[in-house]
This record gives sequence, C-alpha cells and structure tokens, in this order.
Amino acid sequence: MQSYQEKPLQKPVKLGGSVDNDRAKHIKELFAKHYDNKIAVIVLEQQGNYGKTVHVTAKVDLTDMNKKALRFYSFDMQNNKFILTNPQPRFWIDEKKYLHFDTFYAGDIVITDRALSKRGGLNISR
Repeated sequence: MQSYQEKPLQKPVKLGGSVDNDRAKHIKELFAKHYDNKIAVIVLEQQGNYGKTVHVTAKVDLTDMNKKALRFYSFDMQNNKFILTNPQPRFWIDEKKYLHFDTFYAGDIVITDRALSKRGGLNISR
C-alpha cells in the first residue's frame, strides 16, 4: 500500500461520481477480460487523489460478494495498475443498502471481496 500525507486542499476538487455511466460499464467489461473477481465500480470525477480523506456513499451491486471482506482498489492510469487503497478498510452498508467508505484515492474505484485474481494483461498491486 502506498502511504500518503493529508494536507489542506490547495485547489477545488470534484466530488461527483457514478456507478452506471459508460466509463463504469467499460471498466467492468475490461476487468472481466483480465480478472476472475466479481466487482462493483465507482467512477469518481476527481482523478488521482483528493489530498485528504473523503467519505463516499454509493449504491453499488454487491451481489454474491462477501460483504464483510470488501477490498477497495484504485486504478492508477499512469502506471496501468490497481492499488489496494487500504488493507483494512473501514466501511459499512446501511439499511438502504448504500455502501459507505473513506478514501484518499479518487478516479476509478473497483470493489471486490478478495485479492485480485489475474487472467492476464494488467498488473496487480496488493
């Protein structure tokens, strides 16, 4: 896991996101070609990182996943690899089935319930 140091925001950040836009669908299709994992995807408008930890709430499909063992990966486009955002993430699912978690990383967040199982093509970062 990469370490980071929070600092005051120096510029505006984008706080929007989607679980079902064209980019999220494309990531799911691409991911299925290279990995065996069942996944959910959240595409955050901000790229890279936020400069500090932010709270994210999203309604994602976690069907057939172990909801007590979720892992959060951020896709590093510059290095073409997934980064495990936190080996012991704090998250919860509320009564309306919204997933809540904190993240320093932005961009494309891939959620699964186990280590990435590679078929070939993309790098894995654990």
